[in-house]
Amino acid sequence: MTNTAKTIVISNHSDILLEDVLQGVSTLRTPDIEQFMLKVGQLLAARKTPHLEKKETQLLKAINNAVSIVLLERYNELLARSEAETMTPSENDEFLTIHEKIQRLNVKRYKKIQNLASLRGVSVPALMKQFNLFSNVAA
Repeated sequence: MTNTAKTIVISNHSDILLEDVLQGVSTLRTPDIEQFMLKVGQLLAARKTPHLEKKETQLLKAINNAVSIVLLERYNELLARSEAETMTPSENDEFLTIHEKIQRLNVKRYKKIQNLASLRGVSVPALMKQFNLFSNVAA
């Protein structure tokens, strides 16, 4: 009968049985086991997640960073002032300028989404669902 026990290569010169690793892990404190499991989970997710081509990665980064958090926060502040009818004329001008900028950024973002969908050979809605993209960042 052959030995089919699983081993893990620790270095170029030694193997450790998977059972020995589990035995070693069982001696850890609970927080250390949780940290170990988190890292194993991350490793598993990285292996299961399809790796994106460089162009796809660049497009996805651009899509996710289309509008800065600072700009959105200011937009939302001004929107709240508009809804409360406490906006000054200069704030109204700023609001309109930010609104136009966000709209331009959203158009650029959508074009990048279309480009990525084309690269992946899927529809825009399918891509947006796959990557959990929202259709509109702000108004």
